[in-house]
Amino acid sequence: MEWVVGFFAVLLIVFSRRFRIFAIGAVAVFGSYYFAQSLWDKHERAEARERVTLSEFRIDKALLHSSPDTLWRLTGRAYNLSKDFDIKQFEVTISIRDCADKECTIIAQSNEVVYQDIPANQARDLNELVSIEGVSPDAMKTMDWDYTVNYIEAAEPK
Repeated sequence: MEWVVGFFAVLLIVFSRRFRIFAIGAVAVFGSYYFAQSLWDKHERAEARERVTLSEFRIDKALLHSSPDTLWRLTGRAYNLSKDFDIKQFEVTISIRDCADKECTIIAQSNEVVYQDIPANQARDLNELVSIEGVSPDAMKTMDWDYTVNYIEAAEPK
């Protein structure tokens, strides 16, 4: 049934000047709306990432535990030290290093987005599954790991 509607729309575009103008106008209006919405979303995301600085956020007692199905679990306590904004999510990069010799080589790395609501001046416990491929729990006994917070997205309190 959709192909019939499409076929008649193509016929109307080819043979009807008024419908062609209508179709071009509709595409222009919807395209402009989509473009403006996309720009607004990028602006909002950039603004959300500037509200809480990396110095106003910390994770204490971060641990990486093995879990079934080759997943890992990141635990700890995340603190929002901002007085004005609530944290909605943040991204961490978890790096596994083999430090067998003097140089430590990164053998696995994963970027993980953690969706955690942390109100201003409060803390929340973390218990997030993360996917780090190629590292077994036995191998982790001789490896080092660390994390880096890449960005924090925050919003005004409700």
